Amino acid sequence: MQSVSTRKRWLICALICVLILAIFCSCTDKRQKEESEITKLLASGAELEYGAIKLISLNAERIGGTLYKQMQGGCTDGKYMYFAMNDTLSTDSLTVIYRFPIGQSSPDLISEPLRLDHANDMTYHEGIGRIIVVHNAPNRTMISFLNPETLTVVGTATLPLEIFSMQYNARRKLYVVGISGGQDFAFLDENFHMLRKFEVESTGYTTQGVDADDEYIYFVQYNLNVVVIYDWEGKRQAIIPLAISMNEPENIFHADGLFYVGCAKNGLNCFGIYLRKKDLSST
Repeated sequence: MQSVSTRKRWLICALICVLILAIFCSCTDKRQKEESEITKLLASGAELEYGAIKLISLNAERIGGTLYKQMQGGCTDGKYMYFAMNDTLSTDSLTVIYRFPIGQSSPDLISEPLRLDHANDMTYHEGIGRIIVVHNAPNRTMISFLNPETLTVVGTATLPLEIFSMQYNARRKLYVVGISGGQDFAFLDENFHMLRKFEVESTGYTTQGVDADDEYIYFVQYNLNVVVIYDWEGKRQAIIPLAISMNEPENIFHADGLFYVGCAKNGLNCFGIYLRKKDLSST
């Protein structure tokens, strides 16, 4: 016969399990609602655009005699946002990484100058706890791994193809990479082996960064400022303009249902963006 204390322990464990299940279901319902809203808008047939709210504006800074004036890659780990600021040199280029707590407009950590070439895009891999930086020009097959706590380089890898952007998707356990020289993209496995390649029609705009959630893949492009959305079968779903003028969008990522776009304009700028039906009443 069980003692009273044993029955109490089981009861407490059961209550904890129920609570965890309730929290999980709530988070899942919230994620599905957010995702289905994007799907609903894309399927509505309405003219859409991404509205934007400026969240961060930081002037270019001179560090150790070098001016870091060009925004490049950006990503998030869900707690912090990370942005690469480059000195724009074509060879022996230096980059500093800024870390911002989400919801804050000032960095809490800035790296030492790092040799990351163009640092064209960044992603976070929660399984290994590392930020991955895409070097792009002139070392288009090279990526570097950063410790998010120290913003120091802790490793590098060479990929089997040249890329300009990268995003890791935890659910699918793969990387989406933009292939250099065009707008085609591919999936790589955890060990950077090719899984699948997609040949897509070019928009004619300048390729920048990539993001992905469990439903769609998002490429941000410049001149025009747009987000090009694909499904996971490589089919283009939409080309949606960004309501961001006089800025060059460089990277795109999301956290807690909000998408962010890092932009270059005399320093570091970040906008929160949200998909909406375009207001045609004034046109």
